[in-house]
Amino acid sequence: MEAPVADGRFPLVMISHGSGGSNLTHRTLGMYLAQNGFVVGIPEHPFNNRHNNELQYSVQNMIDRPRHLRLAMDEVFSHEKFKNHLDIERVAGIGHSVGGYTVLALAGGIPHTQALVELCQKPASADEPYWFNLLRKNGIKSQPIAVTADCRIKAVVLLAPDVSLFMSAGLCNMFMFRFCCCSPKKIICRSKRRQCCAMVFPNARSSPTESFPMPDIILSSAPFPNPSKLESAMLPEIPPVSTAINSTRS
Repeated sequence: MEAPVADGRFPLVMISHGSGGSNLTHRTLGMYLAQNGFVVGIPEHPFNNRHNNELQYSVQNMIDRPRHLRLAMDEVFSHEKFKNHLDIERVAGIGHSVGGYTVLALAGGIPHTQALVELCQKPASADEPYWFNLLRKNGIKSQPIAVTADCRIKAVVLLAPDVSLFMSAGLCNMFMFRFCCCSPKKIICRSKRRQCCAMVFPNARSSPTESFPMPDIILSSAPFPNPSKLESAMLPEIPPVSTAINSTRS
């Protein structure tokens, strides 16, 4: 944190950890990105982290998480050390598990609990995921999740994402098909990626003149892809820098 920031303006990446994680969970990824020209923010989500996980699988957590990320972004953009070195047109969110939900919702996805309610209404079974019981215990009901989208997010990277809140109201079939048809170590091709975005972000627009452009999506259901093996046309240009930049302020 004491190293000087290199001259120029750099893209910002916000990383959202999964349920029960911490701001250190993805530190290796954050360090790699910082060493390659990105400013990186890795907040720890209150009440859904390794120290205190009392809000896991609750509606309140789904409301709070995108707000945490937005407030963390505000802090980075206003931070005296970084504010003059950020490119507001190049902001991305990376999310693992429920962190994937977090960045999708913040990027303009429309979450709803109906699909989870239907799962909880099924008879309990010994082989069902443990979090089914948590959802029943929390008394989940069918409702939209109130999230304010942030148009600063221009791209999202999803690592084994929790997309259960985007499976309602007719979004399920196309959304899951587009994601599950992809090889774990390949990214979605441009045409399929845009179709996927259209299903998850029905209010998004592809025109650059619109106030909320359709974000790009890269999906991985395996460890974070090796950048050298990704198609070069899909990756943003990264300016060479000599100084690592990293922010874990929350």
